[in-house]
Amino acid sequence: MTYKVRDEEISGHLYSKRQYKIEEGELLDILDIDLTTNDELLQEALAGKADVRLTEIVSTIQAEQNEIIRANLKSPIIVQGAAGSGKTTIALHRISYFLYTMGTDFPSEKLMILAPSKLFMEYIGDVLPELGVGRICQTTFAEYVLNATGLKLKLADPNEKLEMLTAESALNEETISIAKMKGTLQYREIMQKYVEKLELMTAELFEDVYIEKYRIMRATRLKKLFLEDFNYMPLEKRIERIRVIMQSEVNRKRKQLYKILSDKYEEALDKALYGIRDDEKRRLRITRIMDERDERLPSIEKEGKQKVASYMRKFKKFNCKKLYRDWLTDPQLHNELACHWSDSERDAFFAAHVSVAWETEDLAALYFLHAKLKGVEDKWKMRVVFIDEVQDYSEFQLAALQDGLETDMFTMVGDLAQGIHSYRALTSWEPVQEMFPRATYTTLQKSYRTTIEIMQLANKVLAQMDEDLPLVEPVVRHGREPEFYNLQELDASEVNDIYEAILGRGHRSLH
Repeated sequence: MTYKVRDEEISGHLYSKRQYKIEEGELLDILDIDLTTNDELLQEALAGKADVRLTEIVSTIQAEQNEIIRANLKSPIIVQGAAGSGKTTIALHRISYFLYTMGTDFPSEKLMILAPSKLFMEYIGDVLPELGVGRICQTTFAEYVLNATGLKLKLADPNEKLEMLTAESALNEETISIAKMKGTLQYREIMQKYVEKLELMTAELFEDVYIEKYRIMRATRLKKLFLEDFNYMPLEKRIERIRVIMQSEVNRKRKQLYKILSDKYEEALDKALYGIRDDEKRRLRITRIMDERDERLPSIEKEGKQKVASYMRKFKKFNCKKLYRDWLTDPQLHNELACHWSDSERDAFFAAHVSVAWETEDLAALYFLHAKLKGVEDKWKMRVVFIDEVQDYSEFQLAALQDGLETDMFTMVGDLAQGIHSYRALTSWEPVQEMFPRATYTTLQKSYRTTIEIMQLANKVLAQMDEDLPLVEPVVRHGREPEFYNLQELDASEVNDIYEAILGRGHRSLH
């Protein structure tokens, strides 16, 4: 190995690596270690009763985890990690490493952590400041969408919906089908068609711009600016850019027109003054020219100053909430945008949206519409995103974030085996890899949280799942065989007895 000291490169061979355990200035232990999971300090940390806060296990970061933390910071990464493999630890330390490495050129306010719940945000809230990254935007997907769009929506509780869906019924099957469909990229294509429809409707509003009888700008040029030159921008921002161009053009042409007409009237006055011999005729002619001039020139000046404002009144601001509600309830829009749906699918969809109710599944479409029609404000235009428990996101949610933020700098960690809302979330990493073609995909199979006995049982469960998931490799740490308690009904006293018995064996926490 080699290392540099004061610009001098030192080379040598590393024969051993040691860890020193020192407390209050006293050397307690010296351990010879390697970079494998047989790390004795790691074993001690796992077996002990240490606080679970993430900053206190930084010393247990392993080689495979360290590679992910220090992976190319300018490329997206996807991590499939088993329960207890340190996914969250990796994500948070990757954030710290990112700002340590690129912090001089990168404001931490442009980095966002999307957490699965407010409870989880409280959990990491104490950790981030200690890692030096306290100004990062920490939020849930739902909160971020509502903040970024400014929409006032009362969302249905997804946990209540999840409980309702556990009961088997035909109605629940339809609900699950609709929720799953709203998370697909096919639903995104429908929303994209909707945006294109609104784009063409807006383009048809452009007409030739006149001051008096003189054409200032052609409609064809304005449509080209809107549909082609500025097609990379959200619709409202295109209109604003065209308004600025039109204002500049009108101002320039108004001044030209004013000068041309002023010169024309001056020339007419000269001809009347020197070309008409009859005094009365000359007087009448000069009076008529001056009256016309004094009325027409101020009128042109006034019309020119008001032209852009009056012309642009036809372009209304988009109401994304209303537009999306129209889509949910308008059969004509469905026939136009989702003509491939069957009658039964369409009927079920309309029946589900008779009453006004906003679900988590609607947020991706609302955010997408907002991004395409209005644009995401700079305050909410994050440049780097870290997502924990990404398996509970839908394909459309991830795609919508990409569309709105215009970046693929995502660090996504999750475990398909731990999906809570699998009826509407990811069931495979393949579509995510297709969305993020630059991303590296890594699996973490070692679990540092539980014993061999628990993981052997968990692997038997994993083997029965539809997803093709790698089996978990536990760190060599033994414990009691898992025990099962069959309760016919929830008996609080019996559960408390089990809880007390577990604590009685010396455990400090229970999940």
